[in-house]
Amino acid sequence: EDGDARPSVMLARLRRWLDEHPKWLVVLDDAIDPSILSSLSLPSSGSVLITSSFPVSEWEGKCGWENAVELGPYSPLEAHGYVIRCLPDAVPSYVKPLVTALRNLPLSIAIALGFIREFDIKIEKVKDTLLLDLSTQHPHLFHPLTPEQIEDQTTVHVPKVRSYNDLTPQAALDSLVGIILKELSKKGRAASDLLSMASLSHSSGLRRTFLQNHPVETHVLPGGTVERTGPDWGGLIDSLGQLVRIGLLGCGEGDALSCHPMVQQATRARLGTTVDAAWAALRRI
Repeated sequence: EDGDARPSVMLARLRRWLDEHPKWLVVLDDAIDPSILSSLSLPSSGSVLITSSFPVSEWEGKCGWENAVELGPYSPLEAHGYVIRCLPDAVPSYVKPLVTALRNLPLSIAIALGFIREFDIKIEKVKDTLLLDLSTQHPHLFHPLTPEQIEDQTTVHVPKVRSYNDLTPQAALDSLVGIILKELSKKGRAASDLLSMASLSHSSGLRRTFLQNHPVETHVLPGGTVERTGPDWGGLIDSLGQLVRIGLLGCGEGDALSCHPMVQQATRARLGTTVDAAWAALRRI
C-alpha cells in the first residue's frame, strides 16, 4: 500500500486482509517450528494448512492438534522424481541407489540435495561415499569385497548391497550427516561446533547465548595497542548460513535456530556431543 516492506508492517496488512475476508486458507509450507503460529497470531476466521518435516508429536504436543497427519517416506517413484526435478542433470542410475540408501526419507533426501548444491559435488560421489560409510557402520548389509578388490590400492571399491531391510531411516541419516561433517571439517571447526550445540536442544537461541556468555572484551596492551576478544561473528554467520543452506539447521522464530530431532540424534551419534563439549566448542569460535 505505502511501500513499507518491514516484516511487522506486512504482517499487520496480512492480518487486516484476513479479518476482512473470512473463510481464508493460509498454507505454511515446510514450517520449522510450531512457534511460528504464535508469532503470526492469525485471526480465527479461516484455516491454516501446515507442512513440516518435524514429527507429528511436535505439533500435537505444542498446538493441541488431533488431526495432524504423518505422511511417512516417499515412494521410490516419488523420491526419484523429486531428485530429478531438483537436479535435472542427475544420472538416473545414480539417483536410485542414493534415495534407496536414504530409505526414501524426505528429510534425508533434502539434506543430501543441499549438500550437493553447497559443495558442488557430483551425485555419484555422494552416493559412493554414503555407501562406503554405511558399509563400515553396517557391514552385514553388504557383500564383502573380494580378495582382488581388497588388494587393489588404485581404486576405491564400493561394496555391493546385500539388503537394506534392517537399515533404519535414522541410521541412514546418521551416515549422511557423518560424511557432511567430514566435508565441513575441511573448512574449519566452526560449522561442526555450531551443529554440535544445536543438537543439544530443539531450538537454540545461539546468538543470544553467545552475547550473554561471551561478550566482547577490550584490553589495552603495553604501548597502547587495543585488543578485542570475543566470538568471530563473521565466521559464525558464514557457518550458520552454510548449515541452513544444506538443511541441517532451520531458521526459527527470532534468533532461534531449529535443529530437527533426527539431525540432533545423528549429530550426537557421530560427535558424541555433551553439554561440556558444546560449550568448549562455543569458546573456540
